[in-house]
Amino acid sequence: MSLSNCNFNDKEAIKANLAFYEEAWNSAFYQRNIHTELDIHAGIEAREFSQTDYYEDDIPVTPGDFTATFEKDLKGIFTSDKVVTKMMGPYNCNMLYRQTQAMPDIIVYSDDNYLALQPLGEPGRDLGNHASRVSHLMVVKHADGGGGSMVINEMLPSSPEELNDLDMRLAFLDDAYEALRMNKLVSQCGKKVIERSADMDLSPDITIRSFMAKQIASFSPAFRAGRPGYKLLSENGLDYAGGGEVVLEAVINHIFGDNTLKPVMMIQGPGDCSQLLSHIHGYLLKPGQDLPQTIKENYICASTIWTAKDEMASAGEVAAEAEEDGHTLTRMASGCYSDV
Repeated sequence: MSLSNCNFNDKEAIKANLAFYEEAWNSAFYQRNIHTELDIHAGIEAREFSQTDYYEDDIPVTPGDFTATFEKDLKGIFTSDKVVTKMMGPYNCNMLYRQTQAMPDIIVYSDDNYLALQPLGEPGRDLGNHASRVSHLMVVKHADGGGGSMVINEMLPSSPEELNDLDMRLAFLDDAYEALRMNKLVSQCGKKVIERSADMDLSPDITIRSFMAKQIASFSPAFRAGRPGYKLLSENGLDYAGGGEVVLEAVINHIFGDNTLKPVMMIQGPGDCSQLLSHIHGYLLKPGQDLPQTIKENYICASTIWTAKDEMASAGEVAAEAEEDGHTLTRMASGCYSDV
């Protein structure tokens, strides 16, 4: 089996690639399937080793060289040259996971499990010369989330709990964009956001867009020029990051106040991703507008992944029941849909 060309939200191509990665994952981890003595005595078949199991067993929360573990388990799955396993200063492929243990530099929304943040570096870079770069958000699980599912990448096999977690993260990111659209108060945007505003000696009664601008404006020139640094480029290539709070808030208001723009959510698959922690990217884009070519070539629609996995899981359950009944199953391929 080989990978198909996956054009962002081509559901059938996504299903083919999900099957490819399921085979690769099972080949790498079949010997670690969960089969306790209680299961054996009860006649229960082994449970497949999950992404959450891998996190609990193998992903460290402290900095360290991950090369040996990666080459033993994941080298055949994560094939991008962007994956850095050795420590390069504070950075390697597990840096995003370590960052979830601390307060993000730009946080805009939170609940009991998740954080919505703007990434450092160059947010919106893959949109190209586009005014919506400032709308780039990511959702990750935070350290106080009380355990539960931990996912390396959405294109790898999901347990029922992990698939439900994807659904919840998509809904959470929708809520985050709605909070910014409505320009809610910091006090209405979650405990972690309130904590961050208190750390900055700011009132929780300021608006979330103003707070977002203040967080960016607080970055020193040395911070912005360092690694990973921070640039906020306009569609004309101008860097707003050092323009001050008034300029930043105007840029933020221009995009998050535009009700014609809608959230589009996406991930990078194992062939393009540099971090071993699922992080859904979101942008505000105009429905019907062509996606930038870089997005089409390097990202996959997260909503379509959820739909594809849900359909594949349902088809698998029906097929198993049909096999038990001595029947064969023929499944019709359903059409694709677009988020934009």
